[in-house]
Amino acid sequence: MDRSNSRFEIDVEIVEAAQKCLDCHVCLEDPAFELCRIDFVDDESGVMVIFGDQCRDCGYGQSFGNGALCLCPIRKEIHRKYGLMN
Repeated sequence: MDRSNSRFEIDVEIVEAAQKCLDCHVCLEDPAFELCRIDFVDDESGVMVIFGDQCRDCGYGQSFGNGALCLCPIRKEIHRKYGLMN
């Protein structure tokens, strides 16, 4: 995958590890793509919690109460490197 137009710089190993992505890593390519809104991050474990149904059709959303745990390696790295919650 060509990363020359990527909106985020993410190591290729992390991108390749995101095999369950149902959107073909569009978050990296499309500046108009809206990232899921992270409502809470546990800094020790890196667990990200999303309330609502944003992750309903995502291969990395694990149901958690009224929301989901985001297990996407790319989204986790975007948050770690860029501090983006939404």
